[in-house]
Amino acid sequence: MKPTLTPDERFAGLCMNLAMEAAKQLVGRLQKLLRQSDPGDAALQNLLDGLTREHQADLGLLDGCRSLDGIPSAEPSGVTTALSKAFPSFPGRFGEGWLDRDVALYFAESLEEEASRFYRTLAECMSDTNARLTLDEQSWRAGGRLAKLRTVLL
Repeated sequence: MKPTLTPDERFAGLCMNLAMEAAKQLVGRLQKLLRQSDPGDAALQNLLDGLTREHQADLGLLDGCRSLDGIPSAEPSGVTTALSKAFPSFPGRFGEGWLDRDVALYFAESLEEEASRFYRTLAECMSDTNARLTLDEQSWRAGGRLAKLRTVLL
């Protein structure tokens, strides 16, 4: 028999599911950015590959926090709508041909800025301490990657 969840636990679970879906889409978007960036620019390729790997590691951190059983799944159309508002760069296309360094870094910065804001907003809504701390950490990590992207010299 599944335990009865409090409204706070249900809300935290739904938010963590939303955060997990956002993290999955971030990884997919970064993988696409990596594939479309100039293959002759090894430094850019290495940077984007590193970002992708960091976001893949973030998936594990978020998944470790989703330990509540009985959390209902969010409606897929609702998840898509929420994420498209939180991440305006998700549905955008990169265009044709290879992306040069400036354009690829712009897209990577946009993703990190949106991720930091998204996780921070979710964290501020949490009464569940574990979920709040996990989302705060995700926001901090995305903010750190954003700062790195803004100062990196390739």
